[in-house]
Amino acid sequence: MRQLALAALVIAPLAAPAAAQYTLYYGNFHSHTTFSSDAQGPNSGPPDEAFAYARDTAGIDILSVTDHSHYLSASEYSQLLSSANNFTQNGVFVALAGQEHGSLSTSVPGAFGHVNIWEFIGVLDQGVFRYDLPATYALIANNNDRFGNPLVAGFNHPYSGSGQGPWAQFQDFAYDSTGDQGMQFIEVINGKRSADYESEYFEALGKGWHIGALGNQDNHEGGWGDQANNAGNIPLTGVWATALTKQDVLDAMAARRTFAMEVSPVTDRISLKFTADGNWMGSEYSTDADSIMFVVEASAIDNGFANARLYRNATLIRQTGSAGSINWTTFDTPGPGDFYYQVIVSQSDGDKAWSSPIFIESTSLFSIPIAQVNEDDAQGFPLMLFQTVTVQGIVTVDTDTLSTIDNQFFIQDATGGLMILQTGVQSPEVVLGDNVLVTGFVNTLQGQTFVDPSTGAITVQSQGGAPPTPIVLTTNQLATLGETWEGELVELREVAIVAGTWPAPGFDGTVTIDDGSGACELFIDKDTSLDEAGEPTDPPF
Repeated sequence: MRQLALAALVIAPLAAPAAAQYTLYYGNFHSHTTFSSDAQGPNSGPPDEAFAYARDTAGIDILSVTDHSHYLSASEYSQLLSSANNFTQNGVFVALAGQEHGSLSTSVPGAFGHVNIWEFIGVLDQGVFRYDLPATYALIANNNDRFGNPLVAGFNHPYSGSGQGPWAQFQDFAYDSTGDQGMQFIEVINGKRSADYESEYFEALGKGWHIGALGNQDNHEGGWGDQANNAGNIPLTGVWATALTKQDVLDAMAARRTFAMEVSPVTDRISLKFTADGNWMGSEYSTDADSIMFVVEASAIDNGFANARLYRNATLIRQTGSAGSINWTTFDTPGPGDFYYQVIVSQSDGDKAWSSPIFIESTSLFSIPIAQVNEDDAQGFPLMLFQTVTVQGIVTVDTDTLSTIDNQFFIQDATGGLMILQTGVQSPEVVLGDNVLVTGFVNTLQGQTFVDPSTGAITVQSQGGAPPTPIVLTTNQLATLGETWEGELVELREVAIVAGTWPAPGFDGTVTIDDGSGACELFIDKDTSLDEAGEPTDPPF
């Protein structure tokens, strides 16, 4: 019964989620005034003008002015702090003082990109911190804001060319445990660019950062709060706070209770709620339950929603369609491990909203990580040989791809990939992107570990998802360390065939390929369409 329940995507009226005392407020947490030398245009102005515009014209609830640290004098920052104090009116408007720190230079050693730091007591010492990312992380992690709260900071417009050499894009988002204590956010959208930073968001999360989502305008020419990018969308952040006070907003930021959104037209602001077992977006919690319940609610004024998608560790595992608002309850059974879940909703006009993640440590023994099944003893045999296991993963190779007789397919989770093989049948049929739960016994065939579900079951938990992103490797890595990625989806780039003959249609065959790092073998299975497609004629491929 449990498996049947978990396989369902339920659209139903929702009970009130836990912590329903939160109210949604809209904010822009990255903007500039004439205190920044690159924001001197005729539509710009001082902080007082920015706060007044955001409150009275744009009609948002929160504005943070974040002028560049390297342009700010101590006197100007003092004025900004005073302006933020004066314009904050509980229940009406919150004005935050911040600074954008770092450098986008591609030539100055140590330049790492830009980060926002909110409500620090003074301007960061540029001679010490501007070109020193580890020192910046340490300062954020070890200091409080001017009200005594731990500092909150976020990655800004994280494009790959921001910074110099090995330090670019925050050292390619290299995980830093000290930095993770203070870096709470990443800009998923920024008004200086029409494209989003969704892939960078996923990349940073995949490297271990505990960060939430912001949508900011990065104003340099006024329009604080309603400035559209060149695609006609207004980036904004939704903040779920107890009340509209400065302390409550800072508390919500520290908890990452935020989501990023695109707004078009100006009245079409999105409301997005996302909870797991009653824990709101941004939360971190542990559970030993086999099943996790997710609740998603989304609405807007002008446009309905096309779909909502639930991701686990950056892989799409559930989705639902909608013609209006979204009220969606769904479940997942991740088994043991550390997971982060987030929701992306899309409106009928293409506008999107990205939730902050929910970080979950699961100690459930309902299913086990694929990597555990793949562990071998000293003789190369699976440690769990002939034991019955339950695993869960996303399908990377369909039924009927590698065999026309057997149900031979591959699944992958965050820890590894695995072949599923049941001889003599091809049901249930699974397709690329399906989320499946498999119970069976562990076996091995010609050195490859697999699970045989003939005495267990294959349960398709959801359909219509996306396969995991392939791991980019070199041919030398596969030739020398191939077992490391057994069963996983990988990608090789710029390879050429250096030996062997591509098989004729209806035949298996092996060719040797090389990307310049060292050769490896590529096997072409006759049950795929590769033999019929023929050898690539335009190397490298």
